[in-house]
Amino acid sequence: MNTGNLLNSVMTIPAIRRLMLPTNKGGLGLTRAELVKDVRRRIPGAITEVVTAFPWDFAIKETTFTTVINTGSYTLAGDDNDCLSIFYVKVTDTDKEIISKTINSMNEIRNDNRDIIDCRYWIPDGRDGGSPKIKIIGTPSTAKSITYQYWRNNISIGNLASDFDLLTIECLAKRFVVSREAIYERQLTKVMRNYDRPNAKTDIGGLDPQVKLNYQRYVDINGW
Repeated sequence: MNTGNLLNSVMTIPAIRRLMLPTNKGGLGLTRAELVKDVRRRIPGAITEVVTAFPWDFAIKETTFTTVINTGSYTLAGDDNDCLSIFYVKVTDTDKEIISKTINSMNEIRNDNRDIIDCRYWIPDGRDGGSPKIKIIGTPSTAKSITYQYWRNNISIGNLASDFDLLTIECLAKRFVVSREAIYERQLTKVMRNYDRPNAKTDIGGLDPQVKLNYQRYVDINGW
């Protein structure tokens, strides 16, 4: 699937088309050109959401960095400034995971006076340019090699296999029609369940007939 196929698929969904109805008939009074422009504008965000919904192997990379003594904050840019979001952090060559915590849960741990050992937790620490920063709690007392896995920021729709077509369509559609959220969640569950079975085709049986009809139409036209 490409951007044009995705746009056309979303525009055939009746709930999306109803947004072009007048406001007195339940729509938003948008012209087709206005709606197409808005759908196109939201495509990158939908792709990012699909990519980061699960640690798909094509989306995850792994690299390392070395801590500095008594320094807790680090920018994790990835190998090629391609780090979008952090998935997993551990001390290299060990099974010691550095556990992800929210700022609030970290404050609870501090308030409970629980021991925080060297490189025990990490919390988000904003962004440095386009790269995520983390703060290691249990500030490193020695230089350590740290391994982290991350979602890449350079994945386009062309990197998504055909099993992701319906998922991406629904991820984009739910940005306009809240009732599509449940369809997206069901489809995400199916794709995750089938992901480790390379020869299995994503089951679209639970989707409404109109979506299946639209999808099959574009499969036939475009030869997906």
